[in-house]
Amino acid sequence: MVRSAARKQILFGSIALFALAGPVVVQVKAEPSCAAFQEAGPPTEVIIEDEGPRSSPPASFDPAVSVRLVFPQDYQAWPFSLDPGEMPSRQSGENFVMQMDGGPLPWSMRHTLAGKPIKPSDLPPSFRFLLHDRYSLEKVIAGSVRIMTGLPWSFDMPPLELQPSQIDGLFEVLNRKTSTWERKRTYIAQSGGRFTDFFRCDAPMPGRFPQCQHLFDYRNIDVTASYDADNVAKWKEIKNIVTSFLSCVYIEEISEKSGVLIWD
Repeated sequence: MVRSAARKQILFGSIALFALAGPVVVQVKAEPSCAAFQEAGPPTEVIIEDEGPRSSPPASFDPAVSVRLVFPQDYQAWPFSLDPGEMPSRQSGENFVMQMDGGPLPWSMRHTLAGKPIKPSDLPPSFRFLLHDRYSLEKVIAGSVRIMTGLPWSFDMPPLELQPSQIDGLFEVLNRKTSTWERKRTYIAQSGGRFTDFFRCDAPMPGRFPQCQHLFDYRNIDVTASYDADNVAKWKEIKNIVTSFLSCVYIEEISEKSGVLIWD
């Protein structure tokens, strides 16, 4: 694949990628446009491979669909660039770091000139998210609830004990947990009779900074966002920012072979 200057102009002009202008504002903004991500670093691209048919047990026997993403390098947790003519990397997932206002938090802002990581407490408020393609959210919830309650692993959803939480839009899972999960708080969001979001949050502990994992789907991509538990009340805004970003960088779906894929 030859990435000429003309091709880049056509590709990125057609989807109006990524602009962040002005000073950093430490607040969550809902649904920024593609223009809000523009000029956030040199573009790079990856192909997120569908692992569902080859997971163990298989998450799906449907034809696999991988996804090509093109995005500014500064959003990557571990940035890399492609040489001219180099094919995009095919991988099982990609990690990103984003400020709470939707702007990038590039490597240069996360490390000293000597290359040492800067303490999270000294960084602008931010969150991370992993993009991958393995299990649907329904399967993740079923497997996670079964594990945390000591049931055998499967994709069969166990009966759920749900109670409205103090967090807007979230229900807390009250099923009795094993000792390993006693200090975890788990939440679910639902819409139209289906589950849309799943949360695994650390309970507060002295000397620790509790985190939440927030899982949801976007088209053929699975998203796992991680952020401070104090920010879980902003989960809708954070999800809106991530999905807005994905709507700009989600370029192409690639049909792979059907059936169970075998590792080489």
